[in-house]
Amino acid sequence: MRPTIISPGAINTELLTSVADESIKERYEDFYASHGIPADRVALTIKQAIDLPEDTAWNEVVMRPIEQVFKNLNQSFKNFQIFYVPND
Repeated sequence: MRPTIISPGAINTELLTSVADESIKERYEDFYASHGIPADRVALTIKQAIDLPEDTAWNEVVMRPIEQVFKNLNQSFKNFQIFYVPND
């Protein structure tokens, strides 16, 4: 057995049809329209994990549109500052 955890980010699926709040749904639809990646990419990733040699496994795969990754990084480092102190 070779279990693999696949954690997708903004993937274009029918998930948004279940969002009841119209203002939230509209924001997500805008984001997914400009940044979402096709669901077939997840299917391809699953196929690649299955097709690995039997002595090899992908334990975990996190896949997101690159714009979603950068947005998360920008928010994470918003108040982060780097100070350079030269050696004397």
